[in-house]
Amino acid sequence: GMPDGVELWKAAGPGISKWQWFAVMEVVHAAVGMVRSPVGTTGVQVFSRLVLVEVLNGLSVKQAEGIAPFIAAMSIAWSVTEVVRYPFYGLGILGMCPKFLTFLRYTLFLVLYPMGVSGEMGVLNKTLPQLATALPETKNWLLRNVLQPGLSSSHSWPTVCAIYALCFPPLYFYMLGQRKKVLGGKPKEPKAKKQ
Repeated sequence: GMPDGVELWKAAGPGISKWQWFAVMEVVHAAVGMVRSPVGTTGVQVFSRLVLVEVLNGLSVKQAEGIAPFIAAMSIAWSVTEVVRYPFYGLGILGMCPKFLTFLRYTLFLVLYPMGVSGEMGVLNKTLPQLATALPETKNWLLRNVLQPGLSSSHSWPTVCAIYALCFPPLYFYMLGQRKKVLGGKPKEPKAKKQ
C-alpha cells in the first residue's frame, strides 16, 4: 500500500524542497531573457511550489489524515515536469533539443498540470487546519511572516480556491497556446511534387 504522508514526505521532501528552491533561478532566467518564459507566470508557479514545500516542511503531516495521495500526485507531477523541462531548456540553449523532448515538453503538461494542481490543493486542504495553530510557533520564516496572515483564518480554504481559480487557467492556457505555436495545429498537408 501507499506509505503515509509522513513517510512519503520524509523520503521525497528533502530533494523536492531543494530543487524547488533552486527553481527561483527560473524566474531570474526568465527575467534576463535566458529562457522564453513569462516572468509573472513563472514567478507564480515557483512561489506556489515554495509555499507548498514549506508548509509540508513546517508542519507535522502526521496530523493530516489522507494526505499521502495528494503529496504523491503533486510530487510526481512536479518531478516529471522538471525531468523534461530542464533538459529541454538546457539543450534548447545549445540549439540541440531533440524533437521528442519538445513534444514531451508541450504535451505532458496536459495531464501533469491538472494532476499537480489537484495534489497541491489536496495538500493545502489537508494542512490548512494545522496552520492556524502551528504558524505562531514555527521557526520557518516564510510560513511565519508571509503565509500566516493569509492562511491561518477561517477564510483560508476559499482564499486558496480563489487563488488557484485565478492563477491556474492563465498558466494552462498559456501552455496550450505555446503548444499550438510550437507543435502546430493540424498536421500540414504534404506539398504536391512538381513534375
